[in-house]
Amino acid sequence: MADQKFKFRQFSIAERDRRWQRVRELMARDGIDVIVAPPNNGNSTDWQADARYLSACGGGADASIGVVFPLVGDVTVVATSAIRWGSDVQEWVTDVREADRFYGKVMAERLLELGAANKRVAISGLAGGTRTPEGTIWHGHDDLARSLRRHRHSAAERGDRERD
Repeated sequence: MADQKFKFRQFSIAERDRRWQRVRELMARDGIDVIVAPPNNGNSTDWQADARYLSACGGGADASIGVVFPLVGDVTVVATSAIRWGSDVQEWVTDVREADRFYGKVMAERLLELGAANKRVAISGLAGGTRTPEGTIWHGHDDLARSLRRHRHSAAERGDRERD
């Protein structure tokens, strides 16, 4: 029964398109080429809301996921259990990659594929939030930061997010 999808409640494709359009409008307005939402399963996965908002993946036990969200191109989910977040459980993102707990490395590889070496990259979680005055990045941050420096990304932006 490999073709059978699991019956999980999920947001519609229309909702995905609405969110992605709005986020991309804001990215274009602010000159951001790619958003990186690193995984963070802290506070019962509350702190990976940015990645979940963009991908409809994550949540539950062992559900750490990261997202690479380009202004133009395919959205990528990076997960330790990539099979758990593939097409059998969600329809929003088709590019789901196995991280084997090396999230930063896999996200940096995707950034290189997107040609983001000289583009503006925004990383969610670097600045504080409502319940996270020091930000929320821990998993994979060192790996991601090293990869970004190695490939000389023009900017890793800090800032507040805007959502509808």
